[in-house]
Amino acid sequence: MYGGIAMVNEERRFDHLKTTNPDFRKWMDLHSELEVKLEGFNRLKYLTAEEEVEKKRLQKEKLFAKDRIHFLLYRF
Repeated sequence: MYGGIAMVNEERRFDHLKTTNPDFRKWMDLHSELEVKLEGFNRLKYLTAEEEVEKKRLQKEKLFAKDRIHFLLYRF
């Protein structure tokens, strides 16, 4: 029961930040963009060494964006 209430509050904070906080939207957009790029790498059967490095860089950047989203979400 309590988990459901917390989830609703989190969704409200998320929706509120999406509409009122440009920084939050920026990180959300970046996270989504990185997800699309990573999906492209994931569709490839084999990656070159350069592609592996780029994929790892994108994964780290995506994780950083996710951390910023969570920071902003729980800061308010």
